[in-house]
Amino acid sequence: MKWEQFDASWLIELMKEQASEEKDVIKNLEECKRYFKKNNAYYYFVIKNPEQYIERNIILNSKKYGEIVLDILNGNKIGGIEFIDRI
Repeated sequence: MKWEQFDASWLIELMKEQASEEKDVIKNLEECKRYFKKNNAYYYFVIKNPEQYIERNIILNSKKYGEIVLDILNGNKIGGIEFIDRI
């Protein structure tokens, strides 16, 4: 498993534009500094443990990446990001 550096600044700005009410999620995105690339369409920000589960999703639209889906774990932690246009 190879972790790579991630610059979440573009994603934070997108959240502020499209889901500004999600203040905890925006704050937690600032902690997303590395990712594991499952494939071209999905990046993990954490390796889930049995106590973590996907609580909900946030769908955003990026001019550069198209539709993206954030997997939000319990506690508003960011589990990963899926680039729908890459599927």
